[in-house]
Amino acid sequence: MLVFVGFFAGKLTKMAVDSDYKQALQSSPNLPLANTMNNRLEQLQNLQKNAHCPYSKFQVAAILVCENGEEYKGVNVENASYGGTICAERSAFVSAISQGQANNKFTEIHLIAGEAKDFVMPCGLCRQFMSEFVSSDFKVYVYHSDGGIKTVSMEDLLPYSFSSSDLA
Repeated sequence: MLVFVGFFAGKLTKMAVDSDYKQALQSSPNLPLANTMNNRLEQLQNLQKNAHCPYSKFQVAAILVCENGEEYKGVNVENASYGGTICAERSAFVSAISQGQANNKFTEIHLIAGEAKDFVMPCGLCRQFMSEFVSSDFKVYVYHSDGGIKTVSMEDLLPYSFSSSDLA
């Protein structure tokens, strides 16, 4: 058995995880966290149904969480011109910012992508986009359709991001 330690909702969290993530979540001694993560997975899977992806058929959903607890949802929205497509991660950030959350600290994002056999990380464009608005310790929770969860920091995703300091 492994022990998962990370930040969830801005708080240091610990839960038991074995190789069967779903079983570990259901039998975790930290039931409030296990229930929260199971609920988050269910929310993401329901949100995936809103994705507009007639070309790739690859449904992606994101839930962005702010320091004040507010949440903003996003899905991928494809376009026949391809360049007009927006990923779920950017969709969630754009929603939050357009609703006045630009100055609010974003603490984490939860993602699920398709029915892939492995965890699907944000694309390079989303990594760069997110780096504009978050700190290097911002947490990215990536869910697998079978219930597994992988946590990475923004720094892990994009260690050498381009930022406003590069423009000087």
